[in-house]
Amino acid sequence: MHYRVFRQKSPPSTVLTILLSLGGAHTFGASRLQSKESTSRPQALLVASGRTMGVNNAPPGNTPPGPSPTVLSPTVLTPTALRPTVIMPTPLTPTRSRTVKRCAAVAPAVTPRGTWTGKVSIDNATSPPKKMCSSFRGPRKHFLDRFLTCSAESEKPLAIVVPQTVGNAGVHTIRYTPDKVDGQEDSAGRFQGNVQPNFVRPDRLVARLDECIPAFQIIFPHEEGLEISGKYLAWAYDILSHGWWHLVPFQVKKPVSVFGLAQMAAEWENIWRTNPALPANGTLGAYCYQRLGGPRYWDAVAFSDWLTSGRPAGYGDWQGRRFIPLSHVTSTLHDLLDHWPVDQSGSTSYRVNLNRWRCRYGRQRGRSFSDEAGPSGDPWVSRTEFEGLLVEMLGSLGVPLTEVSKKFRRTQRRQRICRRVAEATGAVMNDPKREMLIQAVMSDSPPSHLLGVSGKEFHIATGSETELRVPSRYLIWAYDVLNHGWWGAVPEAIFSPGLSVFELAQKAWEWETNGGCIYTLSSSCYTCGEGGKPHPAFVSCERCEKQWSPEEFWEWLRLRHFRRIWDQLKNPDHPKEDSDRLASPPVDWSQIDRHHLSEIIKEIGFDVPTKKDEYTFQICHPPITKFLPTNDYRSLTGRFKRWWSTLRGMFDKSADGFCRWEHERVILYRVSQLYCPDNPIC
Repeated sequence: MHYRVFRQKSPPSTVLTILLSLGGAHTFGASRLQSKESTSRPQALLVASGRTMGVNNAPPGNTPPGPSPTVLSPTVLTPTALRPTVIMPTPLTPTRSRTVKRCAAVAPAVTPRGTWTGKVSIDNATSPPKKMCSSFRGPRKHFLDRFLTCSAESEKPLAIVVPQTVGNAGVHTIRYTPDKVDGQEDSAGRFQGNVQPNFVRPDRLVARLDECIPAFQIIFPHEEGLEISGKYLAWAYDILSHGWWHLVPFQVKKPVSVFGLAQMAAEWENIWRTNPALPANGTLGAYCYQRLGGPRYWDAVAFSDWLTSGRPAGYGDWQGRRFIPLSHVTSTLHDLLDHWPVDQSGSTSYRVNLNRWRCRYGRQRGRSFSDEAGPSGDPWVSRTEFEGLLVEMLGSLGVPLTEVSKKFRRTQRRQRICRRVAEATGAVMNDPKREMLIQAVMSDSPPSHLLGVSGKEFHIATGSETELRVPSRYLIWAYDVLNHGWWGAVPEAIFSPGLSVFELAQKAWEWETNGGCIYTLSSSCYTCGEGGKPHPAFVSCERCEKQWSPEEFWEWLRLRHFRRIWDQLKNPDHPKEDSDRLASPPVDWSQIDRHHLSEIIKEIGFDVPTKKDEYTFQICHPPITKFLPTNDYRSLTGRFKRWWSTLRGMFDKSADGFCRWEHERVILYRVSQLYCPDNPIC
């Protein structure tokens, strides 16, 4: 077992109580309440989410009249008042004349999620816990405070003012700082050495400071004497103080203390070792929770010493051997989260994912970690610090580990939407029409209708379809059909006038599920692997994600076709001029200019792949009849690949040309557009 019990002759008369407050009257009042409680019964350790930095002795006496309340009201903190006050009566040193007794082998009291039996080993009926409101979801002290005197970048980035609505409170401004990573603009900003302490950056994936965590207790009276391995206690404290219950693989009956949750985690690890088919406790394997010195087992006093030591997060030595340059931290964290596995086994294999990233990182850099040399003057981040940041981001995303990559992509999309809104807004801040436009674009609810390139209205989802969930590839295809009027590409069996994006996508999904075929839907721009190799099965991309809700699709659409959406919401009765141009394809495709071709390529399907070092060829316009569906070819991609492999050697290479996947998009557009004029609806 990973914990052991000490049987004490008598409970300690004084214990450590930690209170979070703003100081002044709040601190004095809290100390007075605790003073009275300490004379009535042995107290349990209480703590808030912020880690303690200072120590003050509680004033003696001053016992208030009447019964002491058991719940302290929440305190809303500002970014300048994040440090809690610690009130410490002089603790008694636990007696060492105790009998050590290891727990007998009993049936474990933890069960996986979804199989909860309602039983738990901790019984709180005899001693209702005292409660305290914690402050915020975030670390006690961020590791970047170490680098306040350093600067990873010589140039100061430009701050963009982004108007954003909050409920009905009108429009206020937030600041977003774009940055560049490896020569490219980073949508989420960057961790820099000149970050100010307690400054809420928009690139930090943490919850708002005014989100209060329910009160929790460090140890219950019947748990006094427990000694548990420090890594379980540090992990349990982070779960309770941040509210990261989505990272717990087993069921927990609340209320539970830090020591109780740590005991469950130790039991669960033993269970998992005997049955690896159960979900692993993934984040417990992070380096910031591994024991790097000190006693192996902690009691309440040892845990309180760690709690007041001022360490940023996790357990063990926060300093250590340098691991990665600070300038690489943001891009590395993004790479890890974007490639986080989606299967149950892979998502909880924390160390396997880190090792896989290390191999990928080494191949990209062409050197080992020990040989890595950061930019001149660039500070380094230790392994403990880096993995502590990773755990913080995994927890702050607020989803199970199987959904990390999807949630991270959504977070990235939202940040990029904010940036695009800032760029489109400019310096105009007092225009009521502009404020209404910003509210419409930033809203999570799609507009009542959109306009296609021909000026016809269509809907994303009607009132009865808001609960539909459809795979992303069908939604993107349905949007292209409605936007361009490609009704000829829709099988007659599922066609009906007035279909919305979600209704058409749902019908197409059902049609293919039942063995049907949709010729244009097989194109590479609607599937994985366009422009490169498909990703491994254990990771995901937005093209193969699970079903999207209308909110998720609207989120994707705002970013993918931002200029079109912005112009339509700005002028609802007049579609974009470039869209009008796309609505009338040229008669002679050989005379079309390159800019127009690029617009067509970017207009359809998912976002265009990132161009790599691949050959580009002069555009070729073969007779479109070569790509129409036949009995032998029911897939547009298969038809195109055969044509391309046969004639590729005859194409002229051109620096101003297009890649293979770009040629396929042009062919898709021509095939889809071929049916449009013959359809009476168009």
